[in-house]
Amino acid sequence: MTRTMTALVTEVVMEAAVVTEQEAEVAQPRGQWVVYLLLCDGDRLYTGITNQLGARMSAHREGRGAAFTKAFKPKVLVHAQPVADRSAALRLEAAIKKLPREKKLAALRESALP
Repeated sequence: MTRTMTALVTEVVMEAAVVTEQEAEVAQPRGQWVVYLLLCDGDRLYTGITNQLGARMSAHREGRGAAFTKAFKPKVLVHAQPVADRSAALRLEAAIKKLPREKKLAALRESALP
């Protein structure tokens, strides 16, 4: 019996160390760039960067953060990774976005994103 994509995503999110927004903000020094992944409606994954995670999450929830999250409302922050600077954040975001969905899910399960 094959599992549905929804079941797989739910399993990965439950197994992964889901990061609360409060935990991410506490762990993010002021101005620190972060690459983050959101699980959105329709079990879609969104990858982004910011240096103010709390404000960015609020913008996403209010439909102001990005066209994608306006169409597919964010459910939960599943990954937040601090990086050295904006340039490093952009490179890591691009690397994650290039990964096929299955590899992103596997990396989340193993906490081994690039």
